[in-house]
Amino acid sequence: MLYSVWGLAIGFGVVSFGAALAGAAVLAMQYRALMSQRALPASTDPDATIFLVDRAQLVDASPAARDYLAMLSGGQWSYRQLSGHLCKAFPEFQDAMLTLPRRRMQTLTSRDRTQALTLTMEGQRTRIAITTAEKDVVTLDRGSHGHIEAELESLRAMGDSLAFPAWRQSREGAISWANRAYLDLARRAKGADAGIWPPPLLFPAVASANGREIRTQIGTDPETSKWFDCRIESLDDDLFVTAIPADQLIKAEATLADFTQTFSQTFAHLTVGIAVFDRRRQLAMFNPALTDLTNLPVDLLFSRPNLETFLDALRARHMMPEPRDYASWRDHVSDVERAAADGTYSEMWHLPGARTYRVTGRPQIDGAFALLIEDISAEVSLTRRFRSEIETGHHVLNALPDAISVFDRMGNLIMANAAYDALWGTDTQGSAMQMTAIEAVRDWREASAPNAAWGDVQLYLTRDFPEEGWTAKTQLTDGRALIIHLNALPGGMRMVRFSDARRSRLLPLDGRIGEAERAAEARLKA
Repeated sequence: MLYSVWGLAIGFGVVSFGAALAGAAVLAMQYRALMSQRALPASTDPDATIFLVDRAQLVDASPAARDYLAMLSGGQWSYRQLSGHLCKAFPEFQDAMLTLPRRRMQTLTSRDRTQALTLTMEGQRTRIAITTAEKDVVTLDRGSHGHIEAELESLRAMGDSLAFPAWRQSREGAISWANRAYLDLARRAKGADAGIWPPPLLFPAVASANGREIRTQIGTDPETSKWFDCRIESLDDDLFVTAIPADQLIKAEATLADFTQTFSQTFAHLTVGIAVFDRRRQLAMFNPALTDLTNLPVDLLFSRPNLETFLDALRARHMMPEPRDYASWRDHVSDVERAAADGTYSEMWHLPGARTYRVTGRPQIDGAFALLIEDISAEVSLTRRFRSEIETGHHVLNALPDAISVFDRMGNLIMANAAYDALWGTDTQGSAMQMTAIEAVRDWREASAPNAAWGDVQLYLTRDFPEEGWTAKTQLTDGRALIIHLNALPGGMRMVRFSDARRSRLLPLDGRIGEAERAAEARLKA
């Protein structure tokens, strides 16, 4: 009985030990299977660039692959981000991944023919191995690798520090790199998540641009849309683009256009012809009055001729003085340009048909200048007529036998005839010196016999509003008798006329002021 109990116990122990061993074996197999699903084999070459993907999840990567990811971006990369990069380097990557379950293995070559990509199906997993396709392999030491990483970090930091968006894209529009400003703009404009790669394409017009610079906008709402000036540079088979915000420039251009339109409308109503030439001496602006005054065709002015062509067209239509020869004509063009730029050009153009133009040069900003052409024919004609009338009046005064002088309200001599100069020995016709009434009365007094009437004459000439005219008599030192006629003229002016007493019928009874004037003076004093 005792032996049977011990036998039963030993049997149970053996069975339990066997079950434990079996369980350990099963656990070991499951562990190895689990490790085989989640990690690369321990024997994987650490220098090989290998990624392990399971159901669109990046589950493991070799040390070299981790360095590869670190050089591409400082953050944690997902399979979607890795796929976007591999699609850029290996154009056939996406199609190869779709056909891999059927083919089980494929090898691709990079766009630049420097790398090879091997895709292998291992159960449900995909093994992605990147190897160099070059025969000569360059091995970098740790220091060189560190310098390359430092330079990469520096370039990445400089790109992220730019205040304006910058990115690299293919000609089909696939973005392979973008700085922080671009990602921030994508988040504000499209609501894009900063962790999703690649970011949305914000400027689709770049891929189809013909030149190196385009202006485009984000959004269609005039209140919220943003304008950018994009500069495009070719980088291998890709495009490197920088986008400078142009909202303020757009507003400035709109303001300038409104300002120019306002000025154009203002110039359109002016009777003065205006021709504005820029710093290159090309016609930049003109008004309708210019065509009316110069008879230049509008199509010629719209073609923006230079200054020489503009003046040559005026000369051909006899709208400017004809030069003596072509050499003097070229000198005249240079003089017009130089004097107008200095603001000193101004001359009269006397044209056929009794027309007269005043042409003036006015300097503008940035070296530009404007020519102002004004028709002053009526003004010149009126001036000539006035001058003719004044000259006629002078001739009439000089033809009179009596000596005549006119004083203004301030008591200054403004006019005298030849008989006056002959009588008193002066030269009022040719002298530029101005004579006052006090000086004139002093000369009259010295050249005549003592007479109390001279004080009254001086008082009459220096009053602001003298009374009505009157006469007096005086005698010169040579014995000639004169009649003094004083008359008030409009505007406070006074006229003094000296006539020979022998020819005058208005001789007063004595050489003093008339009795009526004297009585009026006494009443004023009382």
